[in-house]
Amino acid sequence: PNNFEIHVVRIDPGPPAAVETMLCLPTEYPQGLAGASDGSIWTTWLPSVRFNPATLAFESILLDDLYAAGLDSVSDVAIDSVDGAVYFSGNHLEASTLSTVATVIRRDPGTGAYAPYLEEPSLRGFGEIAVDAAGSIVAVGDSHSGSDRVARIDPGASPSIAFFDQAGGPVDVAIDGDGTA
Repeated sequence: PNNFEIHVVRIDPGPPAAVETMLCLPTEYPQGLAGASDGSIWTTWLPSVRFNPATLAFESILLDDLYAAGLDSVSDVAIDSVDGAVYFSGNHLEASTLSTVATVIRRDPGTGAYAPYLEEPSLRGFGEIAVDAAGSIVAVGDSHSGSDRVARIDPGASPSIAFFDQAGGPVDVAIDGDGTA
């Protein structure tokens, strides 16, 4: 047992400064975190949950739902501020080749149903993910050669993807104040 815990805290700057724990759960391999416009906080991995500190709404995200949509390992979560869709990044194992494939799945904001959104076989997996104000997804992918590639995934019924190679160490993605990644 690794005894990891997820702590969602509220920090009041004060003075005096105060920290209040809003949620504490045992976890294994804590990964991603995202905030939604309704105040909900989403976390990923074991367990993946949605928690709203204002309303105390809590939802456990069942791994079976993620698996059924094609995600065997989840890395991060991001929320589209325009339509409220929730995207999970990670990978799945391609049984025919025994290699992992980078995968993004989408949770429909109206029905809560999970569905495959994009698979990219040139990458082993997607890590960090963000959704910009235009609905485009920016994700960090791990190539089969071990280098990071930044992918921009433009939305649509058949999402298109463009790559930007990244030399060097780890890459983070974030959304600027103007809504661009």
